[in-house]
Formats: sequence, structure tokens, C-alpha cells
Amino acid sequence: MTQAAVARTSADFTLSFVLNALVQAKLLTPSQAQDVRTKEQAARARVLKQVGADKDEAR
Repeated sequence: MTQAAVARTSADFTLSFVLNALVQAKLLTPSQAQDVRTKEQAARARVLKQVGADKDEAR
């Protein structure tokens, strides 16, 4: 393994890590990354709400 290739686990891929990598690769602008960061909590809440609804339907 080269020095640049570090073994990572899924826990290493936080939103901040992924956004920073995308900005460094010039696939996102810093302002786009900030927009995603500001929407994270609302998106997380929607997912958790949907997961809860799916569990209720399965019962």
C-alpha cells in the first residue's frame, strides 16, 4: 500500500470527508458543499421518518 492509499472503513466516510474530497477534486464548488452541509439535518430527519414509517407498515 502506498503512502497515499490509506485503508479506510465506512465510518471514515463522513459527510465532511466526502464533501472535502469532492471539492478538492473540483467536482463540487465550496458553495455547493456548504449548501449540502446546511441541508444535512433536514435530509437526515426525512430519512429517519421514512424508515420509521416503513417499520410501521411492516407490522
